[in-house]
Amino acid sequence: MTAKLRKILAGLLAAVQVAGLGMTGVGAVSDPEMSAAVMEEMPAEEVTEEEPVTEEVTADLPEARPEEVFLPPEAEPVWVENEGFIDSAEPAAAANPLSGDPNEVVDSGKCGDNLTWTLYGDGLLEISGEGEMDDYSQTFEDRPPWYSYRSSCTKLKLSPGVTAIGSYAFMSCSQFQGELIIPDGVVSVGHTAFWGCRGFTGALVLPDSVATIADSAFTACSGLTSLVIPHGVMAIGDSAFSNCSDLKQVKISEGVETIGSGAFFGCSSITSLSLPSSLTVIESSAFSACRSLTRLIIPNSVCSIGDSAFSSCSKLERAVFKGSAPSMGSNVFYNYADAFAVYCYEDFADSFTASPGYKASSGTWYGCRLKILPVPIPGDIDGDGKPATPKDAMVLARYIAGWDGYEDMIVLEAADLDSDGKPATPKDAMILARHIAGWDGYEILPLK
Repeated sequence: MTAKLRKILAGLLAAVQVAGLGMTGVGAVSDPEMSAAVMEEMPAEEVTEEEPVTEEVTADLPEARPEEVFLPPEAEPVWVENEGFIDSAEPAAAANPLSGDPNEVVDSGKCGDNLTWTLYGDGLLEISGEGEMDDYSQTFEDRPPWYSYRSSCTKLKLSPGVTAIGSYAFMSCSQFQGELIIPDGVVSVGHTAFWGCRGFTGALVLPDSVATIADSAFTACSGLTSLVIPHGVMAIGDSAFSNCSDLKQVKISEGVETIGSGAFFGCSSITSLSLPSSLTVIESSAFSACRSLTRLIIPNSVCSIGDSAFSSCSKLERAVFKGSAPSMGSNVFYNYADAFAVYCYEDFADSFTASPGYKASSGTWYGCRLKILPVPIPGDIDGDGKPATPKDAMVLARYIAGWDGYEDMIVLEAADLDSDGKPATPKDAMILARHIAGWDGYEILPLK
């Protein structure tokens, strides 16, 4: 007998009792326990049930969903609003159990050999002491000790003295608010350290002490709007800033040599991107789906670009290569704007036309239109063919001052006016201004 049929019969028997129908004899049932016994003694029918049809439900998941779900293999991933991905067997974080009292200590403990954590009643999570934080993981028993409070943590304070932010330290702490301030002295940011901390807003300026940005360190921190990578970082980890969807301006300082796979994947608001002359490798999908990027300048130091590195940059109109043709993966440029073209300078053109991706019949390089630019003229800062004009001086001054958009306007090769190998410095701006003003000794650019 099926469970459904048993339930129906039990209900009918109960109804008979309530109605007081006075059933007597063999079929009489006057006791609930007897009712259950009768049900058990009844022969089971063989009922063939059809397999239930499971409809596919498409949930509206946030665009910051990562490629990896950091859960144990046996867990079933479930998206919980304000929680992120959790295991189906794990209870969601408590719904804001805090009092609001900034003086109340809700919980505390150790999070490193010489570090402690304290959660206050107003939602402030403070890490204090000196040294490295412990590393954590996605497994239940090895998650950070404040993980069960993650939906109640609204502020984060990393005290001076912290030197390393542990792996998975603040994963899915999505209710943090305000700017993320990482104190000077922090050397490394661990794997998945701030994954899903989408409540942080504004600029993220990493201190010069930072040398390591691990994989997925800031994945889905979708409220960040600008980013400065310091010169001490040599490699940006895989997916380090992927799906930071509000990120508009990215400055990567000199010293960075490698940008990892998917490092800025899905950063759909980036309009300004500055790549350093120290950069040598751009790995696969590094800037894929950066849909607001319109111009791109590849430094002459870059020797390798991985598969789909700039695919689905749907507004990209031009990519200017400052040096010779690098090694190219497949679909590096794909799904771009109709007007898109690759530009190279005349003195490096042979490396492009001799590469396996060039087709003379169509004038394309790896499927993209190739256009050749004249060799930069010293002092022609804006690349309009007219060197050393007041406009050139303005563009150079604003580029040096860090004005938005001027990294796309400047021709850096034309801005090394003192021949020291370092273009666009304050000294170069002074030389250009004196040349325009007609100072003696500044007649010929560049100075030797």
